Amino acid sequence: MSRRRRSLPYLAAVLALLAAGDVAAQRRIDERAAFRGGGIRIYNMVGTVRVLGWAHDSIAVSGTVHEGGEPFLVHVAAEGAKIGIWDPKATKLPPSDIEVRVPAGTQVWVKTGSAGITVGGLTGGVDLVSVTGSIQVTGRPRELAAETMGGSIAAAVDTRRVRLKTAAGAIALRGRIDDIDATSVSGAIEIAGGAIRQGRFESIEGRIVHSGTFDPDASLEFTTHSGTIEFALPTRASAAFMVRTFEGSLDDRLGVTVSKTARPTGRELVFDVGEGEAEVTVNSFRGTVVLRR
Repeated sequence: MSRRRRSLPYLAAVLALLAAGDVAAQRRIDERAAFRGGGIRIYNMVGTVRVLGWAHDSIAVSGTVHEGGEPFLVHVAAEGAKIGIWDPKATKLPPSDIEVRVPAGTQVWVKTGSAGITVGGLTGGVDLVSVTGSIQVTGRPRELAAETMGGSIAAAVDTRRVRLKTAAGAIALRGRIDDIDATSVSGAIEIAGGAIRQGRFESIEGRIVHSGTFDPDASLEFTTHSGTIEFALPTRASAAFMVRTFEGSLDDRLGVTVSKTARPTGRELVFDVGEGEAEVTVNSFRGTVVLRR
C-alpha cells in the first residue's frame, strides 16, 4: 500500500473532526471594556462562571476558554453586554473557566449547562439558570432568581425578593429576605431562619428544615407530599402553628399543647411555640412534622 493511500483514513478523520467542531482551541483571556449601562448576559455551557460586582464603570473578563466553531465573545453595546460562547455545540467543548467583574448595580443574567455559577457583591437584579451546575450567591442583590435541574443552590443574601428552584439539588438559604419562594422535587431545603418576612417552601419528597427563630411578623408556609418537615427551634422562638395533614404525623419533642380538628380530607393541628407571634402553616400529605430544640 502506498504512503498516500495509508494517509487517506487519517486525513478523513481529521477533516471529520474539524467539520463537527470538536477540535477546540484553548486561550487565556484578559479583556476590559467601558460599560455604558444596560444588562449583562453571560453564557458558558461547560466549566465555571464567577461574577463579582465592583465600583467601576467597566467590565473585566479573565480566565481560560476553549473555542470551537465560534469564538469567545465580549461584546459591549449601548443596550448592554454579551459575554461567552453563543454556540449550541459548546457542550462538546472542554471546560471554560471565566471570571467577570461588572458594575455592582447592573442587572446580570447567567445561563450555563453543567458549569457552576458563583455570584457576589451585586446590588442589581440577578437571574441565574443552569441545567446541572450548582449555584452560589452572596451579597445584597435587588432581587434574585436561581434555577437548576441537577445542581444545588446556596444563597446567603439580603434582598427583597427571592425565587429558587431545583429538581434533585439541595437548597441552602440564609439572610434577610422580604419575600421568598423555594421549591424542589426531591432535594432538601434548609433555612436558617430569623429574618424572613414572608416565604413559601415546597418539596415533593425532599426534607425541609427550618432552624432558628422567626421574625415576629413572619408569615411562612411549608408544603410537602411525603418528605419530613423539621423545625429546630431555640427557646426564644415564637410562632403560631397550623399543621394540615392527611396521613402524616407530628413528632413533638417540645411538649406543645395541641388542639386537633378533624376535616373531610384529614386533620388540622393547632399549637403555639412561645408567644405565638409569627404565623407558620404546614401542609403535609403523609410526611412527618418534627419539633425539636
